[in-house]
Amino acid sequence: MSVEAKPKPVFQLRDGLWHQGAFADDEAGLLAEAEKDPKAVGLRLLAQKRYQPAAPFLELAVAQMPDDFDVRLALGRALSMGSRWPAAEEHLAHAVKLDPRSQEARYHYGEVLLKVGRFPAAEEQFQAAQKLRPLWKKVTTMIRSWFQPPPKFPPHVNPATYDPAAKLHFATSRREALARAAKAANVGEPNRAWKSAERGRKFTVRNVPLIRKDTKIFAIGSCFALEIRHELMRRGFDVFPKYHAIDFDPETQILNSLPDRDNINHYDTFTIRQEFEQAFSGTHFNADDFWTVQGRGINRVMKRETVWQDPYRKNMYAADEAGIRSLSEKVDQCIAEGIMAADVYIITLGLIETWLNKANGLHACTYPGVGGGGGAAYVELHVAGFKENYENLRRICELLFERFPEKHLILTVSPVALESTFRDIDVVLANMESKATLRAVAGQICREFPNVHYLPSYELFMYHDLHHDNGRHATRDGVGIVLDLFAKCFIAP
Repeated sequence: MSVEAKPKPVFQLRDGLWHQGAFADDEAGLLAEAEKDPKAVGLRLLAQKRYQPAAPFLELAVAQMPDDFDVRLALGRALSMGSRWPAAEEHLAHAVKLDPRSQEARYHYGEVLLKVGRFPAAEEQFQAAQKLRPLWKKVTTMIRSWFQPPPKFPPHVNPATYDPAAKLHFATSRREALARAAKAANVGEPNRAWKSAERGRKFTVRNVPLIRKDTKIFAIGSCFALEIRHELMRRGFDVFPKYHAIDFDPETQILNSLPDRDNINHYDTFTIRQEFEQAFSGTHFNADDFWTVQGRGINRVMKRETVWQDPYRKNMYAADEAGIRSLSEKVDQCIAEGIMAADVYIITLGLIETWLNKANGLHACTYPGVGGGGGAAYVELHVAGFKENYENLRRICELLFERFPEKHLILTVSPVALESTFRDIDVVLANMESKATLRAVAGQICREFPNVHYLPSYELFMYHDLHHDNGRHATRDGVGIVLDLFAKCFIAP
């Protein structure tokens, strides 16, 4: 009996055997072995904790045996450990349907639901997993509880344990925090007294009715901009850029995770300004602006001695110069079409640590080496202060409002923390400086331009901790709450 339609693979074999430029050294042997028994290969790799290469082989096995419980469970675990949580959720849900009495499947499904921020659903799975535990484990846990202090409430970190009771405790605390966050912002006159703010957990916003159902919205910026763009699309809005519409040859061109995921991010104000300037001037990057890459992971992926890279967009490669120029110009056109068509713009500000191309003064999208690419010899670290970030945003506003004085821009600061810093300071300090600088710039720009507005998503996240376990990325329900806040601020009643 088939429980659901055959899922679309997350990885092609080429994608699954490499990650950030690190290849599976035994690639040829794995591929040959998988022709006979992909399930055995995938399960072995999973047991070896090689989650990235395990996933595509387990996906092959799922295609052959869609109702094999062991394969579904293994694939869900491999995708989860590779941070592919929505895809893992699908397979673990299927595993639970195939064997509702599997305590292991319930546990792993609940863990993924925690990762994506579906806390009430996670509670249900951990409750079920707790009931399915063997009697001896229940007795052991009960005896241990007599001698151990009760768990802290609320726990601030997802406990590293296979105890479903501890996981249930954490899921409950996160659900309650999410419920409080959903009530944090109210429409009204600004509250000017901190004593009424409930330790910063409550604030008021004004409704500026910029957006109706037929409003076209352009969103650009860090990975949080991607989350906002996707949530707006889920709610039926017409959102740009339409990266999925870009036509390219996957055999000779790579455009980050497309066609599966349109995560073409712009992490700093320099790279965002570059896109707006090109859109309004109708220019494109020159051939000398691209990089040639040799001896890196991407060369093994594309099986080319020399690969061309567009460093101004994340993980963008081609097999030759013509391919990278064509692909880059298609992205230019896609972004320009969105800028010209949109009524409202959303810019999410992410980082102040940038990478300056020493040859041309342009800024690369990410640090050198991402995705197995090159660039170490071409760029240097540049830390942008208030003045430079202010000038970049001011230039974007001048370009927009000189051409479109009736349109509006919404600024927001990404709540996603730095993964790491390239400076010789602690990452917590670097993250605070980055966010504080960008928040101050956003405030100044809003004061100077009446058509620029601020969405307080950063403040909502900071005071209510709507992040994943890693304390960085936004949970799915957290993004939903931000879009509810967005509606209160900008959507016409």
